[in-house]
Amino acid sequence: MASNGPYGLSTARLLVVLILLVWLPWARAASQPPRGLACSVVHLNSSQGRRGPDRAVLPPAGSCTGILLDDAGHLVAPLSCLLHRFEVVATLCDSSSWPVRFVGSDRDTGMAVLQLRAPPSALLKVHPAILGTLEGVVPPVPLQVVAMPRPGWVVSHHGELAAPPWTVRSSDGAERRVIYTTFPWSPLINGGLVADSSGRAVGMVVDPGPDLRGALGGFGLALPGGLIQSVASTIISRGPAPRPWLGADFMDITPTLASLFDLPVKQGVMVVKLAPHGPGERAGLMASRRWVVVGGVRYPVGGDIIVAADGHPVHRLADLLEVLRAKAPGDRIRLRVMRQGRRRLITVKLGRRQ
Repeated sequence: MASNGPYGLSTARLLVVLILLVWLPWARAASQPPRGLACSVVHLNSSQGRRGPDRAVLPPAGSCTGILLDDAGHLVAPLSCLLHRFEVVATLCDSSSWPVRFVGSDRDTGMAVLQLRAPPSALLKVHPAILGTLEGVVPPVPLQVVAMPRPGWVVSHHGELAAPPWTVRSSDGAERRVIYTTFPWSPLINGGLVADSSGRAVGMVVDPGPDLRGALGGFGLALPGGLIQSVASTIISRGPAPRPWLGADFMDITPTLASLFDLPVKQGVMVVKLAPHGPGERAGLMASRRWVVVGGVRYPVGGDIIVAADGHPVHRLADLLEVLRAKAPGDRIRLRVMRQGRRRLITVKLGRRQ
């Protein structure tokens, strides 16, 4: 039999009460953003099973916050939180719920675009976010995060812009601009709207992923408003943009690596691996064929080193990606490579990235 705590409460019930005593005052104090901001966000649920607020403090998997973009009911949210992207329900600030249509997504930014399937009368009650930018702004700058972790629960945090917008690269080589904030990532604010002091939406909170969370040291990342607008507009007007594909994995060559392995160039991009029958392999690119262990670290060696693309110098992967962004599947790209100390020109017909 469970022991009783103060006021005759069982240990389990006492634990729930203590959690709520911490959670509820914080949530009430933080749940008073301007109505315009509160009605610019929605709660999204794509999980098959729903749990009541008395069952868990944190929102269940498959739920997050979405940000409304226009009067037509388009909204944006982190793609990773949608477990069932074609069975999504959105709850608005007036607690009404409506089904949501999946419009498209962008893998590089991890962003999904959806649309409320609600009557015009319901859409009149929402306030689309006014997207702005923090480019050129010098931190610290006061910011606010507004999110709806559960239907009817609108919470907000106050913090700051910790650094100017900067570029990070994901494990698949894709680069994206991000905002570095003093808001540590939490499921409670996943997909939350980041606003400046004027009420403009300048970003959306995103999960940095398990590998990066610890490295951030309690800070958080958000996609900038300008990037959200650009990607969302493209998806809404044309659907997800087809991405060109070289069919290769790469590694940056640094002066240190060049010296270590006596390479003919100090900077460039080495072809580490080629997709079987992919565009790069068909064009004759050569990947690394062996690995060398130095100080306990394995390094690929012997692959083609790309030093220019369409006449543009390639010092690092970002330079190559910049040229690829202007291409479409089926286009050709001219690569200047170093192979066994000699320069070669290889033309690759780009494929479509799946």
